[in-house]
Amino acid sequence: MNTELQEIALENCFDDQEEEIDFLNDAWASGDADIVRKSLLILAKKKGMQEISKDSGLARSSVYKALSDKGNPKLDTFINIILSLNIKATFSV
Repeated sequence: MNTELQEIALENCFDDQEEEIDFLNDAWASGDADIVRKSLLILAKKKGMQEISKDSGLARSSVYKALSDKGNPKLDTFINIILSLNIKATFSV
């Protein structure tokens, strides 16, 4: 995956949630926290920040702050955002 993500309108770029998962898996595989954060921001915007806020129990401003260019979300914030996207994280060797 390219190490630089261009900010583009992605509302219609994913046909289904499987493509979203592949997108996030590629970001995770990069090992770059900034790419993971930007990927989560793209998916959160696609779902709608208001809905992410409601589903995660976080203030909308907190979601934006956590996923902003200067964001460095705490682990519990990261987990809540992932769960609000209806994504299950698994780890393997």
